[in-house]
Amino acid sequence: PRTPLTPHEAVVPDAVDPANLNALVTEALKQRPEMAEAQQRLTAAGLGVAVARLTNAPSVKLQATTSSRGINDPFEVSSGTVGVFLTWTFGDAGLTAGRTKEARALEDQAKANLTLTSQAIISEVSRAIVDLGTARQRIATAEEQLANARELLRISEGRFNGQIGTFLEVTDAQSSLYSAERNLNIAQSDARRAEARLQRALGRR
Repeated sequence: PRTPLTPHEAVVPDAVDPANLNALVTEALKQRPEMAEAQQRLTAAGLGVAVARLTNAPSVKLQATTSSRGINDPFEVSSGTVGVFLTWTFGDAGLTAGRTKEARALEDQAKANLTLTSQAIISEVSRAIVDLGTARQRIATAEEQLANARELLRISEGRFNGQIGTFLEVTDAQSSLYSAERNLNIAQSDARRAEARLQRALGRR
């Protein structure tokens, strides 16, 4: 209620081509943030496998120290040492193998999540395209019904003015016209909502 709303004209924008399904699906897979997140998780899981394999890898450590002392001059006697240390654990009781298996399981899970995410996006785009096409067909049908209702009202009023028709025919025709106008408004509103859902499915909004 606190958000100001500005209604637009009842015109369905033709911002996308529902017939070009493959291009729209490709666009959605590139634009949707869920897909980007799933791809990043898969990349991170692959790096996790590489790190897990290095659990028992040898490590090299370089250490350097300096010192100085003196009675009058603190730098009278200076010394320094440099050391290189190599650490290599030959047996880890299966720790590296276990961590590698765990990392691979997480990678498989990330792959499955990427597949599920892409399938969900494809399904959402396809459903939105079908809904939009159906809504636009309903608009065309409603426009024809509105034209027929207007013609029926014109004929009924002419018959009534010529005293060959009844007033009930006029009121029935007016009721039909009202229903046709209402159906057209509903179809146009549904089409705009379908357009918005498609835009969202494509990742444009």
